[in-house]
Amino acid sequence: MNYIPLLLDFRAERRKKPIGKNAILLYFILWEYINEYRLPTERFSAPNSVLQANSGLSRRDLDSARNELKLNGYIDYKKGSGNQSGIYLIVRFDTRNDTQFDTRNDTQTDTQIHHINITKQDKTKLNKDLKELGANAPTPPRDTAPAVKRFIKPTVDEVRTFCRERKSSVDAQRFVDYYDSVGWMVGKKAMKDWRAAVRTWEKREESDHQRASRSKPSGNMFFELADEMRNGGADHDN
Repeated sequence: MNYIPLLLDFRAERRKKPIGKNAILLYFILWEYINEYRLPTERFSAPNSVLQANSGLSRRDLDSARNELKLNGYIDYKKGSGNQSGIYLIVRFDTRNDTQFDTRNDTQTDTQIHHINITKQDKTKLNKDLKELGANAPTPPRDTAPAVKRFIKPTVDEVRTFCRERKSSVDAQRFVDYYDSVGWMVGKKAMKDWRAAVRTWEKREESDHQRASRSKPSGNMFFELADEMRNGGADHDN
């Protein structure tokens, strides 16, 4: 199919009925879709997801651009039922009649429009329009969400090396054995960072050691108790 006459007609129509850049982009994407899938007609169905991926438009911008094209007579559209895709009909300016849209001169026949004489100047202007459209086309949204790092279970040697570097008292074998037994879960959630878990164990062991130190009897407690008993006994005798 020769798209040059269609695009020239589209450019002429835009001078009469200006539309936004998203609507212009969608119009070209629809023709691109027809060409890519070699559709035999301008009436076809197209999933929103495919049109969004090809145009970089958000769903909201896609709906807005489609409504703008329909309201201005560039396309017709029927929403699909259930999970079916919507049906598009691209209006051919070289075949529609004057009664429908009232945009053609009465003396200009469909044959004259279809066999439009394309001059070198027309081609230059069309290429310029396409270039400007490409420059103004919205940039497809990028996925800014950080990539999820896959957890890899450490070996005993890896944990032992990490503990040695930190001068940690955590028992590497006990650490790995424990988390192997619970499926490397921290509570109800899967572990994300075993090094952070080691640091948590360090703090817990340090806290337990401090509590044990406070409650542990001193080395002279036996003698202190004996003295206390003797002193108590002396008081009792007196």
